Amino acid sequence: MANSAGLADASMRVIEDFDPAKSEFSELGFGYRVERSADGEMVHQEQSPTESEVQYAQSFPVDFYVGSGERGRSYLIAKNDMLFQSPITWYSQAGRWDLSPGYHQNNRHFDRRVSGACVACHFGRPNPIEDAANRFQQPMFSEFAIGCENCHGAAADHVDWHNGKRAEGDQSSDPILAISKLEPAKQASICNQCHLVAADRVLREGKTAYDFRPGDNLEETWVCFVEPVSGRHDSQNAVSQVEQMRSSACFQKSTPQMQCTSCHDPHFSPTGAEAVSFYRQQCIACHNDASVQCSMPPAERLAVSKEDSCMQCHMPKALSSDVAHTSTTDHRVLRNYDQPPVADESAGATDFLHAFDDAALRLPSETIDRALLEIAAKHCIAEHDQHSALLLTPKIEAHLAKHPDDLSMYLHAGSLYHLTRDSRRAQEKLEYVLQRRPQDELALKTLFMLAHESNSLRAGIRYGREYLKINPWDADVTGRLIHLLGQTEEFEAAVVLARGAVERFPADLQIQAWLDRAEAFLQKQNASQK
Repeated sequence: MANSAGLADASMRVIEDFDPAKSEFSELGFGYRVERSADGEMVHQEQSPTESEVQYAQSFPVDFYVGSGERGRSYLIAKNDMLFQSPITWYSQAGRWDLSPGYHQNNRHFDRRVSGACVACHFGRPNPIEDAANRFQQPMFSEFAIGCENCHGAAADHVDWHNGKRAEGDQSSDPILAISKLEPAKQASICNQCHLVAADRVLREGKTAYDFRPGDNLEETWVCFVEPVSGRHDSQNAVSQVEQMRSSACFQKSTPQMQCTSCHDPHFSPTGAEAVSFYRQQCIACHNDASVQCSMPPAERLAVSKEDSCMQCHMPKALSSDVAHTSTTDHRVLRNYDQPPVADESAGATDFLHAFDDAALRLPSETIDRALLEIAAKHCIAEHDQHSALLLTPKIEAHLAKHPDDLSMYLHAGSLYHLTRDSRRAQEKLEYVLQRRPQDELALKTLFMLAHESNSLRAGIRYGREYLKINPWDADVTGRLIHLLGQTEEFEAAVVLARGAVERFPADLQIQAWLDRAEAFLQKQNASQK
């Protein structure tokens, strides 16, 4: 955890191979290169395909790395007060550079925005801008890597206590959070805040990705929904260990209840032969009675693993189904690897999406209903499902009638009305958000789209310019605004914007085409005036 993130400069512990034979590669027709200077600056470059209409080579210096390096490292680039992921990742287990996870399906070049939820788990102490999603103050981080306070809570009183800053005769104990004394669900929540990716996670009303504190139940901040664990050995995601562990007989039959820390020491990560011995001892700590000892005779076990490794049979590694070049340890702890895992026996578990750890039994039904509404809204918007959106909007309106301060649901309502082409209601919802949060990117962007699509040129230009003041790295809005400026015959402004956009988004051929048309019109206009 102490190596989870850091500055990509001379202080970085180098695990990558910068030999040009390895640091240059081609994928999806594009060329990629990684260079590291003598003073530690790392530069990532993307080059256009040779057959492309527009030839370019775009480079960015890397600002931060993410990942301990055990599996790999990805890299972040700071643009203004935002973070973007580089398309290039180092895969340690394969010893090679390749496209970042997800880029083979959708190559976002250098334009993939990094969310606050990602930052909250990979960095120790980020400095987000209040009421500005996915944007950060300067400096962006007070502490790069995951540190003591991420698990033990605020430490100021602990430091004062050890420095003797307490009243004479004060016999109180160390005020640091004693994790071992927490109830099991709160202990697990400290790990689950990041290691439970789930099928979907929804922030509770009024919460942000930075609000969880050690000692809380995770469901006080996030409502998590999970799916049944797959019985297939080739369909395990890179981060699905929590769900896998909970499906295991070890977890379901353990007393006291098994935790991540039953096997893992968060302050120590054994490697190599030491890891085999370490984790074998963790297994034996529970499997020491004759009734639960391994049924395979020692000679047969040693024929499989000369170190007598429990994990080699019961928790083998397999390639991740969602991250290339990466293997992950199977946490289902199968007695026989050819048999499926134990069924999830928690209340509410079905063959479909259900609330994690029986949360539906504890949380108010309104909280679960709201979370499901948000999941449904995101699905409708992602899939452009107008029919489902029409069915969903009355339910969201009923929620908003009771919760007029739920700005997140106002945003979803505005987006759904935009999807169903109800411009009046969409504008009403989104303007309401802007009254409360004048720099809300999603509200401004959706209002801009509405104006563009309804041919409200002046309103569109106003919203577009306001949006680009906040986020000038959005190629879609930039291109559409260039188009609007052309429609209102503001060609000089369109050319200025397009020239800057071609530098920022060289892979966007549409912007290049708009620039060519605007420049051609200006040339023709100037020629006619002569």
